Amino acid sequence: MNPITAVLTANIPWQTILMTQLPQRESGNILVTLLLIVLAIILLVVFWQWWQRIEGEDLSRDKRILNIHEANAAAPITETRQMATAVHMEPEQHTAVVTSPEPTAVPEPATPVAPDDLTKIEGIGPKISELLHNAGILTFAQLAAADAAQVDQILADAGPRFQLADSITWAQQANLAAAGAWEELATLQDNLKGGRQVSQ
Repeated sequence: MNPITAVLTANIPWQTILMTQLPQRESGNILVTLLLIVLAIILLVVFWQWWQRIEGEDLSRDKRILNIHEANAAAPITETRQMATAVHMEPEQHTAVVTSPEPTAVPEPATPVAPDDLTKIEGIGPKISELLHNAGILTFAQLAAADAAQVDQILADAGPRFQLADSITWAQQANLAAAGAWEELATLQDNLKGGRQVSQ
């Protein structure tokens, strides 16, 4: 029953009711307070354990990050040392290439060769002289050194008109002309007709 209702119905003075209700309320309040304190302690313990676990995870994560950073910091140092070694070695290799050039490696410009008058050879006319010049045979010395088969091939490539020419004595005549032995060349040519030896 409600204390106010009890006071009104029982005609009991209100002081006595308050005195009887206070100890009950105080013991209930103490019990609630004790429960709240225990609950707070439990919550504090749970929070403390959770905090320690989070701190441990953070600490291990920080250690992993620190290890990664240390590894990354060490890598550029190693790369820098390797680059410094490469840079240190490179000038020596480069110097070896630059300081020892081959003098023959630089091609010298070819001096133009003054062509000889190949028509001085018995059996060579202006057209055959032009064919030989176009083939790179410009001088008496080159004609003397040319292979007979090469000269015959030049004539054959020029067509049937030039295949009648006989080059068998051209190298001998060119050799004498290159040596400046003009008298001997004239004596030899007296016995030639169209570059062929005339039977006596």
